[in-house]
Amino acid sequence: MEAKKNLIFVIYDSILNSVFYSMVLSPLIEKLNLDPNLHITLISFERNKIPENKTDIPKTDRLKVVLLKRPRFFGKSSFIFSIQKLKSVFKKYPGEIIARGPLAGYITLKATNNPFTVQARGLCAEEYRYTQNYKKSNFLKTAISKLIYKQFKNIEHTVYASNKVLIESVSCALKTYITENFKAKKNKITIINDDIPSKFSKEEIIFFRKEVREKLSIDETKFVYCYSGSAQPWQCIEDVVDFFKQELSKQENIFLLVLTQETNHFEKLFKDNFFPKNSYKVISINPEILYQYLSACDAGLLFRKKDIVNWVSRPTKLLEYQSVGLKIIHNNTIAYLTEDSAKKRVASNNLNV
Repeated sequence: MEAKKNLIFVIYDSILNSVFYSMVLSPLIEKLNLDPNLHITLISFERNKIPENKTDIPKTDRLKVVLLKRPRFFGKSSFIFSIQKLKSVFKKYPGEIIARGPLAGYITLKATNNPFTVQARGLCAEEYRYTQNYKKSNFLKTAISKLIYKQFKNIEHTVYASNKVLIESVSCALKTYITENFKAKKNKITIINDDIPSKFSKEEIIFFRKEVREKLSIDETKFVYCYSGSAQPWQCIEDVVDFFKQELSKQENIFLLVLTQETNHFEKLFKDNFFPKNSYKVISINPEILYQYLSACDAGLLFRKKDIVNWVSRPTKLLEYQSVGLKIIHNNTIAYLTEDSAKKRVASNNLNV
């Protein structure tokens, strides 16, 4: 009989984060399904108290959830309490440690002397800088933002340059950035793929496509574009509108399906742009049936601004589109799509040899 294995997974961006279910919980459950001897302790730092009915975390003896208080960030000193709490948890639940992102990585680094893995999902400091561009500011707020940016940058450098840390990167572009800017060693960085959603079979996609199109009264002859996501400024929904407007001027037999929680915003946007009512549909759905609705489409829209934040990213939306075989319409601002296209070209050339 194999010995019990323990995995401790540390996150800092909350179990209520929109990508928690698909990018954190699902891969952990998959690990449990593949290894009956594995036990996982999920440690999450939360700003607010989480009611039990607000999570979809299954109750099982092999998956423990520990929620710790997350203080407001005002520099490294704001982690002191968190580090002490995490030390106590590590003593209670020893095992292999994985931290999601540099903030969870920094707290873990200070809470243990053991080697561990950090999942690099993006650039913490640059993402903070990027989101600040969309907020109203004044001299004081700008000065504070610059200080916080420097703190985040310093934390990333401390984590990624540490000899105790192995790094899992979501893209080759992010790996390159980390090695060039944070003195991380290339041989300590691997590209992570085990959290990528499984691809659906052609039979499943055909079944879902027929079922959803009938439910939404979308004709089978229509070429359906899909936008899945929010109306946040960095999602570039104005580019989505412009793209579809241009396509409508070229051909009539197309349709746009928008899957979002911000239905009123999109409805007003399309109305203001005088889109024919029979050319689009805006709906809110349960995340658990997202892939069924994506299967009803032919192409997914993914536009981003030209920025290092987007260039090194591997958007969840992109993976969701790919899982049901959608063609991805984009504006060449994400290196991962370029990398993926290159891999497909190489594979195709190899098959043709």
